[in-house]
Amino acid sequence: MTRTNDGVPAVLAAIEAAGQADPDAAKKVAEAAKAAADAEAARIAAERAQAELAEWRDSADLRKAQNEAAQAKIAEEAEKAERDKWAALVPDLSKVQLGQTSAAGDQAIRGSALALRALEDAAGAVAKVVTDLKPTKSVLVTGEVDLAAGEAAHRSVRTGLARLTKTADDLLERVRPPAQEVAAPLAVGAIVAQAVPALMSLASPKRNVTTVAVPADDVASAASVIGKLLAAGVPVVHDDFRMPKATRLENSLADLIEKRNEVADRAEQLGDDRKADRDQLKSFVASVDALLTAISTVPSGASRSPWADACLRDALHDESVEYVVLVKGAAGTTTQLVSDRPFAADDVSLVADVSITYLVLHVADNRLVAAGSAAGTATVIGKIGAELDVKP
Repeated sequence: MTRTNDGVPAVLAAIEAAGQADPDAAKKVAEAAKAAADAEAARIAAERAQAELAEWRDSADLRKAQNEAAQAKIAEEAEKAERDKWAALVPDLSKVQLGQTSAAGDQAIRGSALALRALEDAAGAVAKVVTDLKPTKSVLVTGEVDLAAGEAAHRSVRTGLARLTKTADDLLERVRPPAQEVAAPLAVGAIVAQAVPALMSLASPKRNVTTVAVPADDVASAASVIGKLLAAGVPVVHDDFRMPKATRLENSLADLIEKRNEVADRAEQLGDDRKADRDQLKSFVASVDALLTAISTVPSGASRSPWADACLRDALHDESVEYVVLVKGAAGTTTQLVSDRPFAADDVSLVADVSITYLVLHVADNRLVAAGSAAGTATVIGKIGAELDVKP
């Protein structure tokens, strides 16, 4: 940076004026002017040097910054190269497809088996209610809520057999061989008419007895309760799963058939002179045959005939059964929880609950002595692929 001195021309002018006046003074002035000029030159040189030094320093700082930037870039590239080298040796876990456990379908793992465990638990509660009653005779287990329908069939069949048997006895007593006194035709007709109501009560659709098929859950519930009762030493009879034994009804039916055959034989012995009596006897035989057909025919929608129902229900009237236990299985639930662990065995837990509704009837006095619902639960805890812990 150069700076001019406005005093130099004035100094020269002063020297020139002094030289004209006094040569020594002029010399001194000249020397002073030279000194001032040298000082000015020195100052300019110093400023130039200072400027050059500042420029050099700026250039040095730039080079230093550039050098540091280059060194930093080299270091960064070296670090990246080192990182890439190790990355090549370590697998990229972010690209690994993790395994996933999924339970397909709408059934829990071992759900059916677990539900049966829960059913056994509930059955144990029902069996305890029965065993606490301390039965001394057999216990009839049934899934049929409409116990009255079977009783009605039993009563109708028993009444029909009794009336027709009595009618047959009266006919055979009153209808004697021709040499003996015979009953008037109208009297015979009245006797036959006594049997008609019993027959009609069985043949009429309004008295049709239907039996609802036992659902699978009812059968399983009954089987579980029966198993618990048998284990406790209680004699048990299932309402459906049994062989019918000889009953008083069968004896009554055999007597009626025998009397029917006697009446039929007697009708064949009567001649045309007693046609009215013969027709009445044949009408009675037809009534018995109609009764036999009605009680042996399985009604629409039923699983057993009225005769089969009546024979099975006859066990409730021979004092061999002390209690009737109604067992109905209720729908339960199974809850499953699976913990999906990426790097370990998956945890699984299941809970099943089942309930059984029951009624206990004391046969002797037709009185309910117990009723309620028993709930049972079962759990499974463990890891998939390993042995599972089942309780109870």
